Amino acid sequence: MIKRECEIEELKIKDVSKYNVICIDNPNWIGFSLPMARYLREAEGLKYKNFYWSFLKS
Repeated sequence: MIKRECEIEELKIKDVSKYNVICIDNPNWIGFSLPMARYLREAEGLKYKNFYWSFLKS
């Protein structure tokens, strides 16, 4: 069974619309981590933002 979603803590920063650049550091879980994917679904103000992506190698 493939898990597609997981529980995360309440967002500390829910609305990111006031930021110019969003930096995301994500562990390399053969793609995108479930907690980060959940955060991006729940966060507000991401449309038209510049992103800096970093994938950590473990």
